[in-house]
Amino acid sequence: MIGICLRIGLRRLPREREKNRLDGHQNPPDQAPPRRSMSGKLQVAYQNVYNLYQNAHTFLEWCKGNEVDLAFLGEVWRDEEGSGTQTHPTYKLGSSVKKGRRVNVYWKHGLEVEVLKAEDNMVVVEVAEGRIEGVYVNRKVKIQKTESFLTRLTKAVKGVKACILEDWNAHHPDWSLDGKTDDKGAQVASSISNEGLELSEGAGATWERTWNRNLEQSRIDLAFIRDFNIPHTIKANLTSDHWVIVVELD
Repeated sequence: MIGICLRIGLRRLPREREKNRLDGHQNPPDQAPPRRSMSGKLQVAYQNVYNLYQNAHTFLEWCKGNEVDLAFLGEVWRDEEGSGTQTHPTYKLGSSVKKGRRVNVYWKHGLEVEVLKAEDNMVVVEVAEGRIEGVYVNRKVKIQKTESFLTRLTKAVKGVKACILEDWNAHHPDWSLDGKTDDKGAQVASSISNEGLELSEGAGATWERTWNRNLEQSRIDLAFIRDFNIPHTIKANLTSDHWVIVVELD
């Protein structure tokens, strides 16, 4: 399983802040109001940790060693009470924990980030001028629910610089290794294109496993961007069968 690093430019956020949040998400009472100042480059990572606590730990340790500032975990593990969340001394858990929550976001202590929207399968944060989304879509989700979900997802980043990191479990010739497509992939490609979001550079598989001694590969973990340049990609290895996507914002 391999990670992809993408370098993207990002400017500072103006002083004036919009007052109305997208869904009324409030910061915990013990947390000071966020600021969006950012110095230097911001490393943002996403990985589907495949319901395994050990994979979440390995991913966050890798993030620590590679100076990742903001980390999204997809398909996170939960027990029936909603516990089982990975904690880490370097990172603050920025999204709430409950049964059914499949995406979490972590950031380095001291980093100034605001959570704008937190759903079971999507977390939206704002840093500087950009909005960044971490997304997980189960392959069994029905088409009608996918359409509604895509509407909420694109609305959350409408009209701003955006980066969406996700495991779509969807196939389309724009990104599939074998050129195949499915209904969900067609929906995703259409919605993303209509919003002016583009698939990031980086060919090759983002998921692989060995089954009955045969290597199976797919490209379903993707990064979509708007108004950023992506000059190159690099790769690294981790433990989940899903590869890591890492975006570097400058």
